[in-house]
Amino acid sequence: MTDSPAGGGDPPSAGGHEQPLLPPGSLYRSAWIFYLVLAVAGVLWIGFALDDIPLGLFIDLETWWIDLAIGIGGGLVLLALWIGARQVFVGARNLEEALAGVLGTLTVDEAIGLALVSGFA
Repeated sequence: MTDSPAGGGDPPSAGGHEQPLLPPGSLYRSAWIFYLVLAVAGVLWIGFALDDIPLGLFIDLETWWIDLAIGIGGGLVLLALWIGARQVFVGARNLEEALAGVLGTLTVDEAIGLALVSGFA
């Protein structure tokens, strides 16, 4: 007995690859919505608790450049670690392919936007 769509089994996928659980890009949109809801809820909560939202709550005008340097440096370290892991470990390459299948293709603008909204949230 063969596995065929008419036989009740799952249809074989094209190229021998598994079909993604979610359509490409839907996780990206879900992440945007999730982080945006968190950010708006946080702003509303702080606004109701303090009656106003001072800029100093989000940024220290004297040492903002230290925070920026730490954030950029940490991001570059994570990027370097991932590039190294991808070259050394097969599991890292498989994970990257699986995530790319779920996330779909992200432009640089989309990646930066998601990083900013998640950082704000």
